[in-house]
Formats: sequence, C-alpha cells, structure tokens
Amino acid sequence: MDTWELERQEFVNLPRLPAIITDVQTGWLLGFTGEAVGILVREEILKPLGGARTDDSKRFSSAYIGQLSRDRDWLDEATDAIYKSRTKK
Repeated sequence: MDTWELERQEFVNLPRLPAIITDVQTGWLLGFTGEAVGILVREEILKPLGGARTDDSKRFSSAYIGQLSRDRDWLDEATDAIYKSRTKK
C-alpha cells in the first residue's frame, strides 16, 4: 500500500474528524477525487467555507460533508455532474 492510501485510511478512520477539512479529505469522505470536488464546487453543487477565490485551496465543514455523504439524492446529482463534466472534455 502506498503512502497516500495509508494517509487516506488513517483519516477516514479517525474517531473524530477535524471541523474543517481540505478538498482532498472531502473527496476521501465522499468517495470522489480532489479533482471531482473541484468540479462540484465549480458547478455549485458543493459549497466550500468562506469566500475562497476560484484558484484558492478550498476548505469544507466535516459536519456538512458528513450530511451530504448520507444523502442519496445529493450523491446522485454530484455523480451525474462529474460524469457530465468529464464527457465534455
């Protein structure tokens, strides 16, 4: 197992997540890549904290991401948006 995968496993198995998480950590919790998280933000399906500019690193509330991870309708919408974005390329 590579270092990145070990880091991911350690993070998702924390007994308590930090209140604010990165775009990569958000992807880990939702089952998406960091790139896919960027697509969701750009499509306004996922809302980051604060007023980060488009080129800034995004931060998210782990409580908010936890809620989304249990919302089947939102996951369906997010997955569709990612697929559509990738087929446009």
